[in-house]
Amino acid sequence: MHAKLFEHLAAHRGLITTEEANQAGISRGSLQRFVERQELIRIHRGVFRHAAVPVTLDLRLQAGLLAIGPKSVISHRAALARHGARSFSSQLVEITHRSRSVPVREGMRVHRSRVLDDVDVVDLDGIASTAPGRTLVDTAMVLPAQLVVRYAQAWIADKKLTIDDLSAAIERAGNHPGGRALRARLSTLFDEVDSVEEAKLGAILRDAGIGPELHHLVTTAHGDTFELDWAYPDVLIGLEVDGYGIHLRSEGVFDDDRWRRNELEIDGWQILNFTSRHVRRPARVAGQVRRALGRRGSAAA
Repeated sequence: MHAKLFEHLAAHRGLITTEEANQAGISRGSLQRFVERQELIRIHRGVFRHAAVPVTLDLRLQAGLLAIGPKSVISHRAALARHGARSFSSQLVEITHRSRSVPVREGMRVHRSRVLDDVDVVDLDGIASTAPGRTLVDTAMVLPAQLVVRYAQAWIADKKLTIDDLSAAIERAGNHPGGRALRARLSTLFDEVDSVEEAKLGAILRDAGIGPELHHLVTTAHGDTFELDWAYPDVLIGLEVDGYGIHLRSEGVFDDDRWRRNELEIDGWQILNFTSRHVRRPARVAGQVRRALGRRGSAAA
């Protein structure tokens, strides 16, 4: 095989385009002979792989980008899976082309965008992809917004994204249908999840025979009034559900939450914090609350 061709294939996942072959001094005729001898396999028009290279998802994604052109990036479900979304996988080659037209290629889904800024593009192990915020915006166009909201919450909890990043990506996307779907849910996006987990905690404790009071208001000696998700006011025990969304929304919210806890502790309250993962283990949660109640001398224990 031509030395320059082999060198290029070794450095580019075993892929080469007709244009790249010409730049390496390989004529179209020579390229065709490699294909006829089945040393190169045509994947798309003008895109070839070395016969010994296995057809992986990475190779299919990279080949798709080469077929669509230099202004293309993987996006939507392909980018969602590559960034890593819990309980989600995709074998679809889904690409956004930054132009007015939409090239048609067999075996892939191609979108177009005239408002995909460079800040919304990242490199994922050598493959150009939409950034996390823009990925969620695009995905909300092809998957239910409720599902995309859960992915947003998980990425914020994992520090892969901030609420400000997502808001900025939505604004940059303009009139994008996915952006509109997420924008409509942004203000209540995190509160909804917190309320679901809050309800689960209450159900766990009621089933255990130690049901608390819901949304108990406390005014401290310092004059501040706070609302506790659940409480046993007779023994000054409060229960808080720390949803991954609302408590990680910003540094300000995180700081205010700690300040609030300090004020309650100064007044003698004991605060127990639980997360969505905690409430998946009801016996453990109920046992911890029961032990706290026992130390405070509550009859409920």
